[in-house]
Amino acid sequence: MNTPSAPSHESLPWLSPGPFDGTVASQAEYACAIGKALAGNARVWLGTHERPKLIGPLDCGTPRENACAGCTCARSNAGVREPDPNDVALVVPTSGSTGTPKSVAHSVKTLKASIHSTAYELGSHGAWMLFLPPTHIAGVQVIARASVAGTLLGLDEQDGLPGALAPLVDLSGHFDASVFVGAFERWDARVRSDHALSDLPLFTSFVPTQLERIVSAAEDGDEAVGRALARFEAILVGGAATPPALLDRARSLGARIVTTYGSSETAGGCVYNALPLQGVELKVNDDDQLMITGPSIALGYIYETGAFTNVDGNDADTRRRFFSTPELATTRVLLTSDLARLTRDEATGLTRLTVLGRADDVIISGGRKIVPQALERALEGTGEFREVLVVPVESKEWGEKAVALTVPKLEGALPTQTWTADLHTQLTIATALADAGFARHEMPRAILTTGPLPRLASGKVDRKAASELAHEALLNIEAFDYAKSLGTRFSEGGHHELEFGGPGEEETE
Repeated sequence: MNTPSAPSHESLPWLSPGPFDGTVASQAEYACAIGKALAGNARVWLGTHERPKLIGPLDCGTPRENACAGCTCARSNAGVREPDPNDVALVVPTSGSTGTPKSVAHSVKTLKASIHSTAYELGSHGAWMLFLPPTHIAGVQVIARASVAGTLLGLDEQDGLPGALAPLVDLSGHFDASVFVGAFERWDARVRSDHALSDLPLFTSFVPTQLERIVSAAEDGDEAVGRALARFEAILVGGAATPPALLDRARSLGARIVTTYGSSETAGGCVYNALPLQGVELKVNDDDQLMITGPSIALGYIYETGAFTNVDGNDADTRRRFFSTPELATTRVLLTSDLARLTRDEATGLTRLTVLGRADDVIISGGRKIVPQALERALEGTGEFREVLVVPVESKEWGEKAVALTVPKLEGALPTQTWTADLHTQLTIATALADAGFARHEMPRAILTTGPLPRLASGKVDRKAASELAHEALLNIEAFDYAKSLGTRFSEGGHHELEFGGPGEEETE
């Protein structure tokens, strides 16, 4: 009897889940689609732009407009197979926010390579609890790991979802301790009905902001939150640099924190606790940019035009490239936008990664380089601020100047506007940076106190929007100070100085 053959990959349907709204129904739609992609029954489009009707290799003889114009694929990819559209299983947004819109394409093979290397590092496959949007690679991988784990461990599906995916909770509102504890109440209810799950390791992923809220709630005496934190076999934290003080606070509560580094192009975290995962190799080039090779490297980029290439050569300011090098033969390498330092531990032979900042975030002030992330780490280490961001603002004198945006640590102290920081904050920053050994030219030219920082859909801080916020704030402050110096009002009693309200000032009648 002839058995029906599996559909060829090129004939697989494309699934494009609707706009994500955080509800359980929306999460379930994404989870079902991702599960079908991993099972080889569909392809999922979560790209930055609309899915092109036709996706194919870029014809280097006739470069397409706005997609790798002037491409040098033949030279830069010698020995590296051009990506095949038939291998694509999942398309996700890029981590960055600049340049021509493009999306990252992965195969089932690259996704599973990441999943299995994560399980190897964590000690086993297990159950996963979802608190991140599945529109980006970090949230996608929570679902994907649960899907693979459920298959390997023989767990039955629950309501059509992977058996190793913890019951979903509503993420449409503000994420806080009640959402976190509610997720555990649903998980415990399921474990009580299926004792086979009681010994299953439980994992999750957070961004630093979520971890901060949970840790603060536990420190404020919410015992249920503290108990829940300690029950995870591992909590992955990534998407942005996590302040060392926050890591210490979480670990003091019994949380097993694993810091991660990675991107959409690496199928998520490929470096855990500063050490590369199994099969991942790290190098830096002469400009201190990090290069990564490993089995989870993406197939390449898909542009709005449908051009599919493993070289991102259209944007002069975008530094991500997939290419081969003589020393690595035909191994595909990702050149990242991150500046890094690699330190080899002579005792263990392991290579430890320190990310210094992003090459495209470097501020050039008076012809000298300033790495904003280095300043931010030093300021976050003071424990004085909830968040710190250093951004460039245009300057007639310096070309660009560094401006520090600080968010007060106390929730009730958050301003509704952006103002010049008070003297205490300015002294704290000056002292911290001087003690850390920063040069005079690296000191921020302005220090502002502001409310919540603008963020991208992925949850990462939007540096471009923050820079615009700082620029507008400085103009407003300058106008305010000028008006205050000249402002007058008249009354029957004669001429009086006009009083202006402002940061730290009381209104007068």
